[in-house]
Amino acid sequence: MNRKLSKLNCRVAIRLLAVLASAAALNLAWATRAQGAGNVEVSEDDGVLIITGDNSDNNIIVQEGGLVTGRAGTTINGNGRFEPFDVIHDINIKMKGGDDFIRVDAGPGTTVFRDVKIDTGMGDDIIEILGLRVRDETRIDTGDGDDLLFIDSVLTPFGFSRSDFTGKFTLDSGSGKDLFEFHNATFRDEVDVRLGFGIDGACGFEDSEFQRPHMVRFDGGPPSGGFSGDGIVNAGLEFTITDFEDFPDDCSFLGGRDI
Repeated sequence: MNRKLSKLNCRVAIRLLAVLASAAALNLAWATRAQGAGNVEVSEDDGVLIITGDNSDNNIIVQEGGLVTGRAGTTINGNGRFEPFDVIHDINIKMKGGDDFIRVDAGPGTTVFRDVKIDTGMGDDIIEILGLRVRDETRIDTGDGDDLLFIDSVLTPFGFSRSDFTGKFTLDSGSGKDLFEFHNATFRDEVDVRLGFGIDGACGFEDSEFQRPHMVRFDGGPPSGGFSGDGIVNAGLEFTITDFEDFPDDCSFLGGRDI
């Protein structure tokens, strides 16, 4: 009996050390980058904000009303920023290659977008979504690479405004070491998260709301080294969770924030 317990404890310890080592190795990949380069083309077409990057390390912020600003050396249409003439209903971002940084910050306004699509292409990319509200579909594809998708609320004159996704929310992170961290977010419909091959993490269930838990799926991707290698923190039993190791901790365990 003691021998069986010893073997079991050994296997648990090996799993724990593997995930801890993975998180430690990923902290550098998930650190916010300040560098930027290249030129991003921005236009509008019948209420759709179209953002197209190049193969450099683009660094942009999309703000209330569709204002797009380049940071840290990234230019917008050869200049510093783009301001739409008309009301923006949809956002379509395609960044191609490079290690890109994208922040979509709803700010203190009340804009509700219909559809938001973000495709960062290959590279080690970071996407920050703050206070975004989407009525229909949200579709995010970070491609291959070590990627971070971070979702949180935003401070307004009336208090914090949560990110709110009324329609279907889809994330495909491709292969690589990826982290999906979300706080103060409301998901009102189907959620389909596929983190692909590699050591990945997902966390933020404690302070977020899933109104249709039976339609929520988190897939950590193919196993690695005999076990999943992926870490998920405090996911509810009502969700469909596959290819993850479950840990009762907080996001800092996976290299994210300590809340």
